[in-house]
Amino acid sequence: MTPKILFDGRLEIEPSGGGTNVNLVNAQISYLLNDYVALGVGEFFSPSNVFVERFEPQWINKLPDRPIGVYHGVLPNISVGAQVRGGFPIGPTRVDYALYVANGPTLNTFSARTAGTLDFNSYTDNNDDKAIGGRVGFLPIPGVEVGYGFETSKPGFQGTTFADLRALVQSVDLEITRNSDLLKGRISLFSQYAWSKVDHAVYDPDGSLGFGPLPLTAKRDGGYAEIAYRPTQLDIDLLRNLELIFRWDHLSGDPSGLGDSSETRWTLGLNYWLSPSTVIKAAYEWDKPNGERNRNALFFQTAMGF
Repeated sequence: MTPKILFDGRLEIEPSGGGTNVNLVNAQISYLLNDYVALGVGEFFSPSNVFVERFEPQWINKLPDRPIGVYHGVLPNISVGAQVRGGFPIGPTRVDYALYVANGPTLNTFSARTAGTLDFNSYTDNNDDKAIGGRVGFLPIPGVEVGYGFETSKPGFQGTTFADLRALVQSVDLEITRNSDLLKGRISLFSQYAWSKVDHAVYDPDGSLGFGPLPLTAKRDGGYAEIAYRPTQLDIDLLRNLELIFRWDHLSGDPSGLGDSSETRWTLGLNYWLSPSTVIKAAYEWDKPNGERNRNALFFQTAMGF
């Protein structure tokens, strides 16, 4: 477009059965106001969830699957609305920021399993209230960033007893990337933990849905920690292109106590990088849902970004 007007979009193409699925993941137009401020409007990755904004694409995500703790109604992934973002130096340090207004989530009220959870995949506005959210990141030294994200909204449908309920989601994150001469390579650490809360309400108050009355202050939390090592300083190409990854991730149970139980996973992965944006992945995941049989799995994946 022009040097000050930018278009950002992502298209995913993947095989499905005998055909191909084509999915427009996001699309937004941004205007660069100056070196410190950019304005955007459209369908964008939610700044309050740093994983989906920075690491969610398959060629960037170091493991074949995504951490469970930053999805499943704990944090938003895609928002429809407008945002302002940028960054500025403070002496030798730097601060990045993003603030947005969006349609926001929908409160699930009709099922015992999902009562009190938030549906962030709804792109329609179910009331006159807008979600307000954002993230602030602080970079004290190169290669280190700590951040805090949030979103507050009224997710209940207008005209119902849930209309005035307030939902708040919060997230803290840490990113460290350092080159080590001692280890002959690069160490990367990513971690994020999130909490969601919906005000107290009584679900199915007259029992007509078969599970009420259910009084509930809906709370949920989850997160992940991931460490990766790549021997970038070795002289042997085969070894230099390998990367070893370990991840822990966790998601608490559905707030009603009647749905999915808490789940904890440990994943060990090995990647081979054919280019900076083309990777072959292999991983084994130990998956232990509370009170259920283990769902361990072996994954293989090839991903390319362009």
